Amino acid sequence: MFDSGGSSSGGGKRKKALRPPGMGQVLITEMRELDAFHLKRIDASLQVQETPEAEPILLATRAILNDISEQGTAIYVPKALHLGATGKLVLPEPRLIELGIKVIWCQELEQGRNVFAQQTFPFRIGVQFVFQGNGDAEQLRQYCSELSRIYPGRDLTHAPYSAA
Repeated sequence: MFDSGGSSSGGGKRKKALRPPGMGQVLITEMRELDAFHLKRIDASLQVQETPEAEPILLATRAILNDISEQGTAIYVPKALHLGATGKLVLPEPRLIELGIKVIWCQELEQGRNVFAQQTFPFRIGVQFVFQGNGDAEQLRQYCSELSRIYPGRDLTHAPYSAA
């Protein structure tokens, strides 16, 4: 019989729960691991120019902070975008950052798929970050470092931006 020290009420005699020793600690550890991998979704904006001669358009998007690396990310968008489209992704959390991007893939999602937002985002795109100035890469490196401190379960080896 496994001893957990648990009891039931009634009659003064204590009954012990049947549970392996240390099982409570295992469950606590598993819960902490789940908490560490909490997906942090944020509203973001994307100004994108689909072709060199096209006018830029502004789109409301949804980003997941856990998916951002120093090379790129995947974001949810309301419309399909052409491969090679360029623009600027603005992320307001945990601090404001503007990143140059290039669309490297676009995937239509299953209908009815919920991205936990009022607005629907039927497409997911992979973007590669494009650095315009000397300090852009360092600014992104600091941003990713900050995300790692805030969300310790982030996996920077995962590459959501790579070709599917």
